[in-house]
Amino acid sequence: MQSKTISAALGACLVLAGAYHYVSQLDAPLVETETSLHPHVSQTMHASASDAAYKTDVSPPTVTDDTHYQGDSREEMAPNIHQLSTALYRQQSIFGALPDRLQAADIPPLYTHADGSLLMDRSAQRFMEFFLGAAREESTQTAIGRMQELFSLMLDEPAYSQAHALLNNYMDYRAQLDNFVSRNDIMQAGTHRTEVLRETLDRRRMLRRDTLGHEVANAMFGDSERYEDYAVKLLALQDDSTLSESEKQTRAVQIESDLPEHLRQRIERERRVRETEAAIAKLKSQPGTEAEIYVLRKDTYGEPYAKHWAYMEEQSPEWQNRVVHFEQAKQAVLDSVMLTDAQQREQIRQLRDQFFSSDELAKLAWQSLQ
Repeated sequence: MQSKTISAALGACLVLAGAYHYVSQLDAPLVETETSLHPHVSQTMHASASDAAYKTDVSPPTVTDDTHYQGDSREEMAPNIHQLSTALYRQQSIFGALPDRLQAADIPPLYTHADGSLLMDRSAQRFMEFFLGAAREESTQTAIGRMQELFSLMLDEPAYSQAHALLNNYMDYRAQLDNFVSRNDIMQAGTHRTEVLRETLDRRRMLRRDTLGHEVANAMFGDSERYEDYAVKLLALQDDSTLSESEKQTRAVQIESDLPEHLRQRIERERRVRETEAAIAKLKSQPGTEAEIYVLRKDTYGEPYAKHWAYMEEQSPEWQNRVVHFEQAKQAVLDSVMLTDAQQREQIRQLRDQFFSSDELAKLAWQSLQ
């Protein structure tokens, strides 16, 4: 097991992937630039023109996992949870339905302490990033307005004012990230890449504390920063030509052992994921290995995930026959000169409903992209 740990840690691609994970977002602005948006967010909400229709996610459930190297948060220390369901929010919001990319997700909760103060840790960050992640779809200003609106719907003082102040500071932090070097700049630094990366990460740590304060920055980014240290040390170790491979292996083990237990467990889990995906990719090149792939996924991710992807990848003769007949019927509609474009679209929609269930349509769409 130790040899696997060492070889994975010292692999150039894996080390770089880990080290650059936290600077990759710097290639593009994190916050959409809008001339009408002041660097500090006003507590006044603005109505949005967005009124996207509500859509129900009909695809089979997808199992996801947090891969951001963040350990246990302090949510258990906060006895009060504040959350609004997506359906209830849609009824009450002046901004209309959530953007399409957020429709199938639950709005993350906010937490408060017994004295009514806001818990300002990763839970608050998840809440803000949930809405900012759709900023390019409906504008940053609307994303901010949605958060301010939810503060009004969910929080009382002092958490209400604290949430507004935190949002102002967080947007200030994100806006200033544009001033940092990009991942390409780091990779082009050659033999100095470790120094450039270390300097960039140190500057970002200082920015977090300047804009958010030490306590909030530590609560939101402490584990991420510990992983950054780990990744940079491995990168420097890889580049050290004065050490033998045996010495590098010994130091790599020590670097990982210095991490908190929950981060070591997360790194081990991601290492297992990489090994599982490599094994699955190899098995997919061989016929008749579906059962082995299922077992690998079940052991690594759990049975719901394994069942989901077995369903999505299934290529039984019965399924392929249905797809062929659907494509033939669809082509006949497209070839018809008697139908308008609108009539063709409607008949193809009816054909989809006739041939496939909603889950099967999601499966068909996914397979068409492969």
